[in-house]
Amino acid sequence: MFNSDSCIELRVLGPEGKSFIDLGPKYSKEFAELGADLSVPLLFSSPSKTSVAIAIGVGVITGACSYLVEKLIDEVFLIKEEQPNTEIHITIQNGDSYFVVEGDKTVIFQKIEALKQSTDK
Repeated sequence: MFNSDSCIELRVLGPEGKSFIDLGPKYSKEFAELGADLSVPLLFSSPSKTSVAIAIGVGVITGACSYLVEKLIDEVFLIKEEQPNTEIHITIQNGDSYFVVEGDKTVIFQKIEALKQSTDK
């Protein structure tokens, strides 16, 4: 993964990954304008399921980009509805600590908000 609090990375492996990879050009400029970096590396693999890993630096969720993170996660879940054979894994990095965020979209947003509140203290 990456090692930056101001980075968000979307890694996609699997046969139906193109829709997810297309999110890179769509969102990169918006994240850059807010001082964050969206990375969507082109990976080559062919497992039977599509696996999407989203790694988010804590600076991205606590800064001006938080609404963009929600918009990006919304879009990932919309694509998943069309491609149900997809797994989504979300991790938030705060320095050397990593927090795995699991659940449906509502639960994920609640957990991200809780992490955001805990880092504001």
